[in-house]
Amino acid sequence: MAMPPRPSARARARARPAARARGGRRATAAEKARANRILDLLEEAHPEADCALHWRNPFELLAATILSAQCTDA
Repeated sequence: MAMPPRPSARARARARPAARARGGRRATAAEKARANRILDLLEEAHPEADCALHWRNPFELLAATILSAQCTDA
């Protein structure tokens, strides 16, 4: 079964609910702008970057990450 194309990191970050900053408080506009700028810089520096893990939800990503740490294969 072919996996559907993955959205960019920026698109995934925007699709998530508002993230909480340190201390359980909501991130300020300046913090969100800084995070978006960092994502822009990373996408410019690594335009072809992709995750070798296949996942559909955060739990699957967690499980795939834990399992991938147990082997040296891609």
